Amino acid sequence: MIEKILFVDDEIDIELLAKQKFRKQISAGVFNLLFSHNGLDALELVQSDPHIAIVVLDLNMPGMDGMTLLDKLKEFDPSIKTIVVSAYSDSKTIRTAMNKEAFDFVTKPVDFEDLADVLMRALFLYRSFSTPLRIYQEKLKPAFPEGFELTSLPHEKYLLWDAFLLNPLLVKMIGIAIPPSSSLPIDLVLGSVYGILRAELQEKGPLHLKEIEKTIYGMIPSLSANLIIGQYHKDTHKFFYETTGGFIVQHKQADAELVLPPSKIIDLAREDMITINHPLSSSKFSISPAYGQEG
Repeated sequence: MIEKILFVDDEIDIELLAKQKFRKQISAGVFNLLFSHNGLDALELVQSDPHIAIVVLDLNMPGMDGMTLLDKLKEFDPSIKTIVVSAYSDSKTIRTAMNKEAFDFVTKPVDFEDLADVLMRALFLYRSFSTPLRIYQEKLKPAFPEGFELTSLPHEKYLLWDAFLLNPLLVKMIGIAIPPSSSLPIDLVLGSVYGILRAELQEKGPLHLKEIEKTIYGMIPSLSANLIIGQYHKDTHKFFYETTGGFIVQHKQADAELVLPPSKIIDLAREDMITINHPLSSSKFSISPAYGQEG
């Protein structure tokens, strides 16, 4: 997934100039651009799109000004890099913005060559940032059974996957997605839900998603989450899954690719693959029956 840079400025010309000046980077897939003309709309956009890596914001805007937006962004997601644009070159304004942990600043009129350099430095640091969830996910991955693979970007923070053997033939999988709008700490909620799910799946053979939901929401009534649980039999190649929604399950065959409903039992052939993702996340979780088999 290509990271996005959000420009927040009430001057319409900024959008036209940015698209023109950064057309090569956009064409090459270095980053994508988004635009908003006030702080309130920008905050809503950031809260709904987990792939916004950098926010370039004007300090002088009607409604929610740039300084207030800086505070809101830091509170919502500290990993997002902010670059301040201001017509004011006085040291007091710049110092205030930097105290609010802005990554850097540029003054108007904007020098887009200078801004390009700042953007690339900010993007490099953003890509280097690893969340506690991502570090934990990396520790889980080596224990996945053969044929179960995970790919994701290093700043994953909304979704956790796991896959484990219940016995030599039966594999269980879990996916938990917490939306950015959750009022609860994401890492804490994911850890709690993950523990409940893993314990339930290890103790019980059949999948009973409704019962698991009842247990989870009984403990955390205010939780908002998407869940998927599944099992794969390595001998019969049957894959069975249930999801509360949000997850997109695709069955890739030799001559077709189908998007599957929230609950289904599938007979997989050797060349088939199941791919699961979620709009909130850059993760892709896949199951390939042929992996590790002979002949």
